[in-house]
Amino acid sequence: MRKPYRIAIWGPGVIGSTCLEGVLLDPAFELVAVYAYSADKEGMDAGTLVGMPPCGIEVTTDPAVLMAAGADCVLYTARDYGDFRADDDIIKLLHAGINVVSALNAIKSRCINCVLL
Repeated sequence: MRKPYRIAIWGPGVIGSTCLEGVLLDPAFELVAVYAYSADKEGMDAGTLVGMPPCGIEVTTDPAVLMAAGADCVLYTARDYGDFRADDDIIKLLHAGINVVSALNAIKSRCINCVLL
């Protein structure tokens, strides 16, 4: 059996919290970081944030902490404003060699021709 996929959550709001619960419940995944925009969530245990037992991962409001956590993949669940504001964050993650999964529709129209070296 392979090692668990190391997962980070970017934006633990409504969708991100559901993803976070799924990651914590599935032994195929290991949660390594959670990035939140809200200062109220800074330092909270990620499990406690979603009403589960503590998991030992503290929520951060510093994207550099998430990027340094060694994630195989980031579940990018930030709110979609439809104005491409997520592009810079996602491109930084991809350039750092981190896979990104997101349901944001606005990304593909602007990033379809991105070349990552």
